[in-house]
Amino acid sequence: MGRKELKGLMQNIVRYLYAEYRKLRMLLGQFVSVSAGGNVDLDVYRLYVDDIYLDRPVTTGGWARGLRYRDDSDTTWAGIGLLGASTSKTRLYMGHGADPWTTYGIGIDTSNDVDIPNDLSVGGDTYGSLASFSYSANWSDPGGSDADPGCYKHGNHVQLQGTIYCGASWSSGDTAVTLPSGYRPTSGTQAFPVQAIYDVSTAGVIKITIDTSGLLKVRIDSSVSGSVSLDGVSFIV
Repeated sequence: MGRKELKGLMQNIVRYLYAEYRKLRMLLGQFVSVSAGGNVDLDVYRLYVDDIYLDRPVTTGGWARGLRYRDDSDTTWAGIGLLGASTSKTRLYMGHGADPWTTYGIGIDTSNDVDIPNDLSVGGDTYGSLASFSYSANWSDPGGSDADPGCYKHGNHVQLQGTIYCGASWSSGDTAVTLPSGYRPTSGTQAFPVQAIYDVSTAGVIKITIDTSGLLKVRIDSSVSGSVSLDGVSFIV
């Protein structure tokens, strides 16, 4: 190929690239605008920048997602987003996992309340949500306005709460509930004084015990149904 032919070929390549460039500018012009202040507005639903996704807020409710990251495997994510419609945000959310909006994370609502759906660890101490009991026959949660029966774990400190109810008579030594694994005494059986209503209308202090298997037992007879308050019961595991 001579110099003249080579020059013509190069000119044709430049013309082609320039034409494609103009097409790209026209295409981007439908989605990208630059304000007088130099701000770039991208009118797109999603922008991919390597492993960073920028999502446009939705307008029909749900997650108005803002920023997501993905790893090389495309399975683990981290995200910072807003919950609610684009014009009515109700929660700022930071999370991680395959679905960071619902798996693991922390949220802050418009009242500045912090919501942690799973356990919180501070300095190695875990602050968890309420763990439920397993009820023995005739024992149950009486419902009502009292706190839900269960136990919390703060580091190695377990605290019980709520009232449990027996719909029949019981005998001393009967197991009322079983505490979940990880919430049980580790240094032998623990005994506690608690408030109870038993024998028709007797109200007073009775003894309960909790052993290393998590069995919570009442240590008094009752000829009829009654209830036992567990508020204030706590121990170290």
